Amino acid sequence: MPDQPTTQLAIHLDLGESNAEELDRLTRQLRDEIKELNVESAEMAKGGDAPAGTKSAELILFNQMIVVLAPTLIPQVAGLIKQWTERRPNTPVKIKVAVGKKNVEAEFDPLTISANDVEKMIAKITKSLDK
Repeated sequence: MPDQPTTQLAIHLDLGESNAEELDRLTRQLRDEIKELNVESAEMAKGGDAPAGTKSAELILFNQMIVVLAPTLIPQVAGLIKQWTERRPNTPVKIKVAVGKKNVEAEFDPLTISANDVEKMIAKITKSLDK
């Protein structure tokens, strides 16, 4: 059986004008929940070099993470994000899914999308990546 291509999810939380500390806390909380699904990795996204004079060599993006997982886990991760946004109805989550050369984008905004629409979106993402 051939190896499955690596799937990468870029997950971005958006709180609008909220403070950076709250956004960082929520992103790390979601990342920790995703890690419980036995994904290959779930790490805060890096955005290039840190400003001069800082202790870190890389800039960490406090509202973004990169998740590497088997394609078969996409529905589980999408379901977890759906549940997570239902518990935090003012926190839209954007997802970019890349499997090999295929890319799909989705946005979970609990203020504008119903649970039924989310289920349809998950099925559509999974189907489009299977082609």
